[in-house]
Amino acid sequence: MVVLALLFACSTPAEPPQAAKPARAKMEVVSDLQVEWPTVPDDLVTGDRATMATALAKATVAAAARPIPQKQGSKAPDILVIVLDTVRADHLGMYGYPEGTTPKLDAWAAGARVWENAWTDAPWTLPAHASMFTGKSQREHGARSVGRDDPRKGAPLAEGNVTIAERLQTAGYRTVAVAANPAFLHPSYGLGQGCDVWMNDGLGADPRGVPYLAADRVVPLAEAALAVDDAHPLFLFVNFIDAHRPYKARKGFVKSPELLRK
Repeated sequence: MVVLALLFACSTPAEPPQAAKPARAKMEVVSDLQVEWPTVPDDLVTGDRATMATALAKATVAAAARPIPQKQGSKAPDILVIVLDTVRADHLGMYGYPEGTTPKLDAWAAGARVWENAWTDAPWTLPAHASMFTGKSQREHGARSVGRDDPRKGAPLAEGNVTIAERLQTAGYRTVAVAANPAFLHPSYGLGQGCDVWMNDGLGADPRGVPYLAADRVVPLAEAALAVDDAHPLFLFVNFIDAHRPYKARKGFVKSPELLRK
């Protein structure tokens, strides 16, 4: 069994559903906001798989000495936490947005439990994730500001904080993360505390000019973690950042790309 939690980082509270807007006229001009999206180069796929396989093997060895958690006599469930970085709740169909931006997510939400009053402790990545991982406010956990290369401008999550990964690791879980955000989810910010694998830095650069781990690289890495057959349950954190600027939409994924200008 897998327990899935889907979160929206830097999101805004959902407003009550409003009346549908008038249908937009079809645009004949091809938007400059839509781009062709070539597949991941084969050598990059091979490198990603090899790097993840090595990391997962080490995680399996590390977990071997831990207890195997049970729930009502059976193996404890795997836990999957997905964060959609920079996605606004009030632009999702599941929260009443009428533009049809997220049909597959809306279909999934129809059979899930949806929280309508979930608030973030901070409007940006580092302190928001630190709060999610520790259950503390940003004033308490201390992760703040920016500047990975200049400690005067930023503060990582201090080791004195206990993260959910550390708690689950102690309970016997294997703990794996695939984080697409190359800036504030970089290992130097301390959010990987308690993770056997924190997959973010050290993968090959994407020749397609993407400054982060694109979704078509994140998903195979996450699937590789889920595919490992082990007596110890899995805690898997996955972060996507494809919705972040420069807001280039892949052709075929956006019904009305001009909405991205708003």
